[in-house]
Amino acid sequence: MLPQGKFPKLLIALALLVAALQLLVLLTVRSPANRLFFTNTLDFSIVFLAALASFDAALRSPGYARQLWTLLAIALSLEALAQATTTYYQSFVPGSSQMPIPSDILFFVWTAPVAMMFLPAADEKSRGWDWRRILDFAQIAVLALTAYLYFFYSPSRWRVDSSNLPSQILILYLVRDSAISLGFFYRSRRSASPGLRSFSLGLGFVFLLASLSDADFLLTIKTALSAASWGDFLFLFPGLAVIFLAALWPRRGRESIVEPVSRFGDLTVTHGFPVVIPLLVLFMGRSLARDQMALAWLAIVASFVCSSIRLILTNRKQRRISDELLQTERALAHSEHLLSSAFRSSPDGFSINVFPDGPYLEVNDGFTRLTGF
Repeated sequence: MLPQGKFPKLLIALALLVAALQLLVLLTVRSPANRLFFTNTLDFSIVFLAALASFDAALRSPGYARQLWTLLAIALSLEALAQATTTYYQSFVPGSSQMPIPSDILFFVWTAPVAMMFLPAADEKSRGWDWRRILDFAQIAVLALTAYLYFFYSPSRWRVDSSNLPSQILILYLVRDSAISLGFFYRSRRSASPGLRSFSLGLGFVFLLASLSDADFLLTIKTALSAASWGDFLFLFPGLAVIFLAALWPRRGRESIVEPVSRFGDLTVTHGFPVVIPLLVLFMGRSLARDQMALAWLAIVASFVCSSIRLILTNRKQRRISDELLQTERALAHSEHLLSSAFRSSPDGFSINVFPDGPYLEVNDGFTRLTGF
C-alpha cells in the first residue's frame, strides 16, 4: 500500500531527510557542542513531523479512529515540546544534566494521552466538548505529574543523589514504554476490528522501538546526557514508524476502527477513576509536601476538583439516560394502547394468527360478526 495524497508523501520525504542529516551529523561533526545541538534539533524535527502526520491521519479518519489519532497527535506534540526544551537546556544552560529541568516532566507525562487510548471512547453523539473525556485526561496528567514530583523532583534527593536519578528516570521510561507496547500488542490480538488490530499492532512496534531507545540511553547514560551518540539516531525510529503508519493509513471510509466493547472498562472509568486517582495523588502529595508544599496542595486540589466534576457530570448523564428510557417506555405504552384500541373497536374484521396454517391468536368483535365464530 502506497501513501495517498501529497502531504503524507511530503512528510515521508522530510522524515527520511532528517534521518539522513542525523547520520551525516554523527559521522562528520566533531565539535561536541555543535554535534549535541544538531542531533537534538533533528530529534525534535522527527517528533514534530510525527505529530503532524498523526493530525493529518486524524483528519482523514472517521469516528473512533479520529479519536485515537488525535490522542496520539497530542502526545507527540507534548514530546516535541519536551525535546525542544531539552535542546535549549543541554545547549545553553551549563550543568543541566545534574539538575531537574522542565523537559523531564514533559517526557514523563507525554504518554498520558496514549494511555487514554485504552479507556472507553468518547461519546460521538454529544455535541461540543466532551468534558468527561477532558477531565479523564486531566486526572491522568495530574497523576503522572504528581508521580514524577514524588519520585524524582524533590530538591533534597537531587542534592544527595543527583548522579543516580537520571538513570532511575530512564529505567522508569523503559518500563513505561515496554508496558504500553505490550498493551497494544495484546489489544491487536484480542480485537475483532481489522482497523483496530492494524493500528494497535503499529503502535505496539512504535513503543517497542521507543523501549530500545530508552535501553540504549540507559546503557550509555554517562555520555548521553552531555554529548551526542548513536542513541540519538535510534531515537528517530519510533517517530519514523509513526509517520509511515499515518501516511499508509487508508482514507476516510476505506477502513474504519470499531470501538471495543468492555463493560469492565466503562465501570472502571465511571466509578473507579474518580475515587482511586485522588487517593493516589493524596498519598504522594503528603510526602511531596515536605519539600514542595505549594505543588503538593495544587496537585491534590486539582485531582479532587476533577474527580468531583467528573462524578457530577456522570450523575447528570445517567439521570438523562434514565429520563430518556422512561420517556421511551411511556411512548411505547401509549402506542401499544392506541394500537390495541384501534384493533378492538374497529368495525372491520381483524385477526392475529400464525402463517401459513397456524392457529388464531387474537380476533376482534368485527371478525366475529363477519364470520359468526
